[in-house]
Amino acid sequence: MEKVLLILDGAELRRRIADILQSNHFEPVFGEDRAATLKLAADNPVSVALVDYGEQEGRGLDMLVKLATQEATWNVPVIAIPDDYSGKVVGEVIEGGGMDCIRHDADAVEVIARVKAALRVRRHAKRLEIALDELRDKNEQLAALAVTDGLTLLNNHSHFIGILNQELARARRFGQPLSLVLCDLDNFKRVNDTLGHRCGDQVLRETASRMRESARSIDILGRYGGEEFALILPGTDREGALVVCERFRASVADLPFTLDNNGEALEYAMTVSVGLATVPSNGPLNSASLIEAADRAMYRAKRGGKNRVCVYDSEQDGHVGNRSAITPMIKQRQEPSR
Repeated sequence: MEKVLLILDGAELRRRIADILQSNHFEPVFGEDRAATLKLAADNPVSVALVDYGEQEGRGLDMLVKLATQEATWNVPVIAIPDDYSGKVVGEVIEGGGMDCIRHDADAVEVIARVKAALRVRRHAKRLEIALDELRDKNEQLAALAVTDGLTLLNNHSHFIGILNQELARARRFGQPLSLVLCDLDNFKRVNDTLGHRCGDQVLRETASRMRESARSIDILGRYGGEEFALILPGTDREGALVVCERFRASVADLPFTLDNNGEALEYAMTVSVGLATVPSNGPLNSASLIEAADRAMYRAKRGGKNRVCVYDSEQDGHVGNRSAITPMIKQRQEPSR
């Protein structure tokens, strides 16, 4: 049964309106005075409010404002019953937040028709509110999908690069160090070739999980592509970054991955090669050069036997941006054993 709030000072009018509402299966809600009635509304959610409207204090626009600002009634449609029914008063009520007006002598048919009209408006508003909430949720989901890797739920490649540019600019502005880590699962192709891509996906998800556990709350994680992962370590110098890198490398190597291989649990050992580059330790690098530096360090870890962390060193890895030094790296990327 829909509840209708009655803020009506006149006992005779209140009794008449209450009788009309009860005869038409509505429940009138009112107290001894206005304050008591408003308190009742806080404990008994109402669908419509009928209020008398006049020049006396508490019976004009201030009551409309009170209803509009009280948490229990802010979205309740208000029908005013003015002492002086005129076009001027009706306009004042509607501009003040009321929805409608009826005369003191309105009969039962008119009263119920206007209450039902107010209820329709409230229901339409509620449906619109629900639709807007659903739209907001869907937009948030779409926004998350646009920046998230669907398999690992880490930042995807393009979003990660955008964050790297922002963090690098911040590090320059405040004169702070920043470290970039690139990681590549060793011999990952063998997982896909021998166990299938379903097991390969499990390895990628578990790797992401272990990376989250190894990283700090300030670190930014991403799936760089394929079996490559990346971390941005803001405000972190080479020594601090090495601690994070080693923690992640050990988390992968020290505990076998438990895979569901067609319903059979399978323990599978994995390792990861990690490359690290830091600014300003490695010079005033832009994001592309920083990525290249970390990438070269990672491939040196691969060449050195895998399952290790290497820090970019221009003497061993070549100066970033040098075309002659890039060519060998491209060839290494084409090698099948990773």
